[in-house]
Amino acid sequence: MNVPDDTQIFAQTFRVWIRRTCREWNVELPPESYYSEVYARLPVGLRTTLEFGYKQGLLLDAGKSKTGSAGF
Repeated sequence: MNVPDDTQIFAQTFRVWIRRTCREWNVELPPESYYSEVYARLPVGLRTTLEFGYKQGLLLDAGKSKTGSAGF
């Protein structure tokens, strides 16, 4: 499958956010199928746009939010 580089970077970034959130909430990481389901729901164009915004500093990773999840 020919996947744009930004979507691969998004996948890596998304996993970092998930790992941090699971660690903060003290829960197990989701199964691999979770990521496939999320990516199926987020079109390639949206994932690419999100990663572009993150790389350009338009989306700021604020770390833990008040609820303990990833905050932006």
